[in-house]
Amino acid sequence: MVYVVQLYLCQWTPDHLFDESLAVSTAAYFASVYWMPRRMGKHLLTIIARAQHPVQITAGGFVNLSLQSFGSMLTSAFSFFTLLRKLNL
Repeated sequence: MVYVVQLYLCQWTPDHLFDESLAVSTAAYFASVYWMPRRMGKHLLTIIARAQHPVQITAGGFVNLSLQSFGSMLTSAFSFFTLLRKLNL
């Protein structure tokens, strides 16, 4: 059970980072640019453009770490466990 919690924490952090990286472009879009100098407004446009692609952390470049992949891992592990139990191994 401890390993499941540890795996969950390893999956939750990148998932939270993904959600927060999506919020950067939204926050920059709704920022009030009327009081900003023109140069800062141009930088804000750059931030919006770069933040369109959210941050993804992968495990060795194979699997995206997220809560969805955590659910898939649990489903696969449980299926494997029931198969082994059915075969009495």
